[in-house]
Amino acid sequence: MAPLKLIYALKKGITMKVTGLLLSLFLVVGFLQNCGDDSSSREAPTTGQPTVIAMTDFSGAMLFFNRHTDTVSSYTCNSCHSLTDPDPDSMHRPGNPVGNAFNRASFKNGDFTSLIQAVNSCREEWMTAPQWSENDPVWKELESFLQEQAEDQGSQTISYSIKTTTPTIVDGDMDAGREFFNSSCSICHGTNGVNGFAPSIAGSSLTPQQIYTKIRTSGQEDIDIYPGLTGGRMPFYSEERITDTQIMDVITFVKNAEAMETVIVDSKDLSLAGAQTNCGSTSSKIGQTLSFSTLSHRVSGIARIVDDCTIQLEDFNFDGGGVDIRVYTGSISSSSGRFEESSNPSISVNLLNQEFVNGNATVRLPAGVNINDIDALSIWCVPFGISFGHGGFN
Repeated sequence: MAPLKLIYALKKGITMKVTGLLLSLFLVVGFLQNCGDDSSSREAPTTGQPTVIAMTDFSGAMLFFNRHTDTVSSYTCNSCHSLTDPDPDSMHRPGNPVGNAFNRASFKNGDFTSLIQAVNSCREEWMTAPQWSENDPVWKELESFLQEQAEDQGSQTISYSIKTTTPTIVDGDMDAGREFFNSSCSICHGTNGVNGFAPSIAGSSLTPQQIYTKIRTSGQEDIDIYPGLTGGRMPFYSEERITDTQIMDVITFVKNAEAMETVIVDSKDLSLAGAQTNCGSTSSKIGQTLSFSTLSHRVSGIARIVDDCTIQLEDFNFDGGGVDIRVYTGSISSSSGRFEESSNPSISVNLLNQEFVNGNATVRLPAGVNINDIDALSIWCVPFGISFGHGGFN
């Protein structure tokens, strides 16, 4: 099996081109001189956007620890799964460890009998990425990596339980909650709940019951292999991965942690640099409006097309939360009602930490974008590929 210190050196950002794990070993050996043998000498993973690797420039280890270019979300395999438990980086992830996955006879509580089925389930449902075929060279690299990790491990199949009932919420231990949060939740939400690639949640306005439900049952509602999920992109924590007592501690910490400040905005130009100016008034779409649905972060309001390159947001509400939040163009699916982004969807600056309360905003279209091609808008969370609220023009 490849030494774990090699794996974690790769994880911490080595980006040179490799053709396989053996070549990686020779390339990074110089870096390993400074790595201690015990886990206390290893740095905790940095928060922020995961490194993105090209699908033509990878090894199996890089595929496990880094974001894939064909994914919509910012998740990596290692966002949810470690190879061993405890993990050498001392982090406690929501998913079970996968170091022996290659040896297992079944996956996902017995719903799948092959490793590629389980991996494709993660890619499709959590990473919002296309499935790999059995002979895909990218999959073969990751498969080989997982096979190497499993060489001296057993074949124990791991199960999980999704808890769908909410207990009475009581005050927990603030310090214990901070410790657990920073050794688990901070992978996505950042140290002390701020500045991660997932929304900053320190001082969250969510109720304790809502936080509990997020932790226990977050995830797409229509996934048969995860019965009882209640929506969202955050991976749930099973009963095997976190206790109710630990959740109470986390809730107490999150509710009392120092929140990031938001600026209440009354009126603002959200246009990207270099946006169109001196717009004409020739489009038949001028005067069309849409109403934003309210899906998350208190999004609501009206969008109005006022000329050939300008959209006005009126009575607009948004709590300023999230990570990288943009006004996206696209269309509304006639079958599901979901927002489907266009090929070059972003038409605004980041709305993070800008709170609108019945405010107004102007969005002038970027160069090359035609108002006649815009059928719908969304207030879009870019790292997770989800809509906070959307609507179609009519």
